[in-house]
Amino acid sequence: MGHGDTIDRDNRKYLLLRGLLRSRAFYRLQLLFPQALLWKIAALSSAVSKELTLEREEEIAEKMHAYAAGRFAEGCDAVLVGHCHRPLLRQQVMEGRMRTFAALGDWIRHNSYVALADGRFSLLRYEPHTTVSKDFIGAR
Repeated sequence: MGHGDTIDRDNRKYLLLRGLLRSRAFYRLQLLFPQALLWKIAALSSAVSKELTLEREEEIAEKMHAYAAGRFAEGCDAVLVGHCHRPLLRQQVMEGRMRTFAALGDWIRHNSYVALADGRFSLLRYEPHTTVSKDFIGAR
């Protein structure tokens, strides 16, 4: 289980930006600005990032699935990732064992999440006005 944002090693711009934003120098620089301004910049950055990556969701999901295949070969039974906001659940039997790959999607646009019950993973959609979650239609 992990965020998944470092799986795509070809996305060097993102990895460079990620390194910069997590650097000690950047944290110190943030102390010079009012927190309200920093939140506005973060919201704008997030919105721009989402617009730029929407068309890449399928490509990112496939790279994550390939990453999961490598973990399955190492003996993992399940790989759960975030980062890609496209909800996806793929299950297959390998070497006599069920293997599960899940991209969680997001809680804003899709209201999606993964649950584990009785040894089985499900991709679900949170329905805020009910007490029952529903199977996610987009799972395959």
